[in-house]
Order: sequence, then C-alpha cells, then structure tokens
Amino acid sequence: MSMQMTEQGLLALARFEGLVPAPYLDTTGTWTFGIGHTGAAGAPDPRTMPRGMPDDLDTATRSAFHLFRSDLARYEADVRSAVKVPLEPHEFDALVSFHYNTLWTSPAWQGQCRRHRLLDATIYAAC
Repeated sequence: MSMQMTEQGLLALARFEGLVPAPYLDTTGTWTFGIGHTGAAGAPDPRTMPRGMPDDLDTATRSAFHLFRSDLARYEADVRSAVKVPLEPHEFDALVSFHYNTLWTSPAWQGQCRRHRLLDATIYAAC
C-alpha cells in the first residue's frame, strides 16, 4: 500500500492550518473553506459557496475534514513521486505538510533546494 499521512500528521497539519467550516478570505485575499481548501484545488469552489456559518456545524466540520483528506491525496502522491529514499511515517508526514504549505515539489523549489541546501540532510536527500 502507498504511504499516506498518519492520523497524527493529519491532525497536526489541520491544527496548524485551522478549520473554518464556512468560506472566508485568507490572509492573501483568497477565498478558502475548511482546512485550507481553495478553488485551485478543485470543487467545491469557496468563491461560489454560500456565505456565513452553517446551521449544522458538526456536518460542516466533517465535510471540511473529508475535503481536506481528499485535497491531501495530491500532495501525498507528489511526495511519493519526488522522494527516492525510504521514509519513516513521521518524515512522510512532515514532507506532505511542508509541500502543502510551500509546493516544494515544483521545479522552482527543486532548484532552490539544490542550490541553497535549505533542508536538513534527510529531506535534502529527497530533493
């Protein structure tokens, strides 16, 4: 089975990102929903979602976590593809979290990684 973020990794990233079960403008002025979901990640597009807090917060929170898990699948796949060394689960969690926030598997970041050695030896070996 392919490596996925652990439950602890998911919760740590969710805690860092924060959860808002309604559309909101983030610090960059981007419409966001749930745990960092933007229209760039696909449906639903927070720009077109109804405004205001939902009446059923439990359902909205569950929906936000399901969407977060779905969004993370792309980042997990990117990390699995980019990393050529074995990883411990906590290392995989850290790389997915890092990628989620920096897009480190992009060609621009890869060049920075090689030139400046911004990462520690374990992560640098993966670049």
